[in-house]
Amino acid sequence: MPQRTLRLVTAGLLTASAPLAAAQNDEPLVDVRYQGLGEIQPAEKDAAAHAALMSLGSRIRMLPREIPDFNADRKWIDALWKLATGSGGLMIWEGDDAPLISATIVPLGGTEGMMPALSGMLQDAGGPDFMMNEDGTLGLDTPVGVIQLSEVVGDDGEAIALRLGEAPPASATPLSYELPANSEPVLSMSIELGRLIDIFAELIEDEDPRTFEQIDRFGFLNAGDARLEMAYGSDGNAGFFATRLTGAKPWLGRFFGDGAFTKDDMRAVPRDAVFVTTASADFAWVLEILDAIGEDMGRDFVEQVREGFGIDLDSGLLSNVGPKWIYYQADSTGGGGLLSSVFLVEIRDVEAFKQTQASALIHGNQAGSALGRGYVRSREWQLDGNTVWSAVFPGIPVPIEPSWTIVDGWLIAAATPIGLTSAVGAMNSPESVLDNPLFQQAIGDRWPGDPVVQVNFIDTPRMAARGYGAMSLAASALANAARQPFNANAEPGTVMPAYSVFTDGIRPTGGFVTWDGGDMVQRVSMDASAVVQLAAAISQSGTFLAPQLIAAQAGVLLPALGEARQSARQVKSSVQVRGVVQGAIILHQDNPDADITIDHLLEMGAITEDILISPMGTPWDGGDSIVLREQFGDLDLGSFDAGLIVAMDRTMYVDGWDTVNIGFADGSVQAVPFWEARELMNEPKNAGLREEWGLQD
Repeated sequence: MPQRTLRLVTAGLLTASAPLAAAQNDEPLVDVRYQGLGEIQPAEKDAAAHAALMSLGSRIRMLPREIPDFNADRKWIDALWKLATGSGGLMIWEGDDAPLISATIVPLGGTEGMMPALSGMLQDAGGPDFMMNEDGTLGLDTPVGVIQLSEVVGDDGEAIALRLGEAPPASATPLSYELPANSEPVLSMSIELGRLIDIFAELIEDEDPRTFEQIDRFGFLNAGDARLEMAYGSDGNAGFFATRLTGAKPWLGRFFGDGAFTKDDMRAVPRDAVFVTTASADFAWVLEILDAIGEDMGRDFVEQVREGFGIDLDSGLLSNVGPKWIYYQADSTGGGGLLSSVFLVEIRDVEAFKQTQASALIHGNQAGSALGRGYVRSREWQLDGNTVWSAVFPGIPVPIEPSWTIVDGWLIAAATPIGLTSAVGAMNSPESVLDNPLFQQAIGDRWPGDPVVQVNFIDTPRMAARGYGAMSLAASALANAARQPFNANAEPGTVMPAYSVFTDGIRPTGGFVTWDGGDMVQRVSMDASAVVQLAAAISQSGTFLAPQLIAAQAGVLLPALGEARQSARQVKSSVQVRGVVQGAIILHQDNPDADITIDHLLEMGAITEDILISPMGTPWDGGDSIVLREQFGDLDLGSFDAGLIVAMDRTMYVDGWDTVNIGFADGSVQAVPFWEARELMNEPKNAGLREEWGLQD
């Protein structure tokens, strides 16, 4: 049998991971298991879409007769489709010299004919170096060793097994982990994070000890025995997602702080909230990094910022904000989309924060005035006796006006002033998201007894309804893909449920992240329908697209606005150039023997210093902007010669503007095209101007 070579992505990954090997361990580093598309029991609303997806296999078999030069054997297509829709599992262990890898795929309909089809595909398509063993197994030659492909019969049924090294067979049966007892797991995963991080830390230390020392000193690599377990499943009515990160608190606890959310904290969120997520985050650890870096460099960054800007990064900011953070979108704060966003963060010392903010605003306004030319600044206003600050952009149609205030120890920020006004009102409202029936359904009385790190809520009924139209288009695309041009009987029918059926009984999404001793546990419930979840996801992504559409609409106006501003600056420039020319002509008329210089014009009051600063900015070479001709030789400034150059906006010429404002001896100022300005200065009457004004040829 001829030997052929094919670069496999798998082989490349195995080569990269080969150095990770250490000592064999009974527990796999990675254990992934999933139910295949053909094994999943779809929710009622997904039944038609699931059937259409499954019918794609027979549709794909038709491609060789429809596409010229597509010579794939149908047996190969059948084999690949059965593998793609089957259940599977992947496990990776440490080995003595190379990782031990085992992958199992349970094809839909069994393994009959699979091995001959795979070997034929590898041979005719130019596969990797392989050999067919007497027992019917395939040996694939890769840079990290021989991968064995074989048919096996085990607890999962007939399967195709892939193994590198003496790895035990991988299981394709998902585990439940933290899922409810009455749910059926669809996907599970476990990762030995602690050991994997140890392995990568060893690699970093071997390759770059200095980098390793910098990372390790902050404890980022000290994951200990941390292990991540994750599962997704369904009971037919609801979907469930659960994770447990064992040993998380010793490793990650300082990043989350010691804050724990209670139901009372949720009273800051209005009743009509459509999206809520909270987080516990403490940033005091950043100070450790700043101190360590400063110590290495012989500088105290925190003190330098305090002395230079009056901003206390320690007690005023990093050690002062959090650990409780809340983000939500609500109808009352802006229609429930992205522009209705509101952030709340707990402030430990309000006065210290206000002092730090005051200094930051002073320097921010100074920078906005200098760099933003007055188009960026902050403003203060009053709301219910509280001072509110807003970032504004005078003269520019920016679609947001970020505003913030402090109420009852919470810093509240919103995308718009009206959003902030509504958010502050919600703080004092007798009703809150706790009174929202959907929030009750998603969260309700399931508030855990363990400390709560995070609360999540999504009004999925609303989001999915908004995404129904887009999802219907996707369903139509799936239906058309499943139809066969030469077989009218292959008709998937209507894939998308009717709107009334689709929206009936949609469950909201809700869940918690909690501390269970030293473990971090997440439990989320949601609607069981994948079609519903996809429609909701499309709707949520649309809220992120809305500001882009607004920006695009503003973008239509901004070029015109920019051209208007540019035109206004050009007009102002021409006025300033004319002032310099007229001052020079008047001085010459009063005293033909007088020196025509900028200093002389300033002394006699013919011009002021600000007239010499071009509204077009400072030229890139740092030279003068509006310049006067001071060397006329035998030429007469009083000749009223319309071609004799007297003054120019040098910025426009040096920076390559399309036109350049030039003043002439007849007192006129013209916006001359750049190329014509070059020609004018090449005329004999204007010889020497390039040298006098420091211009390049």
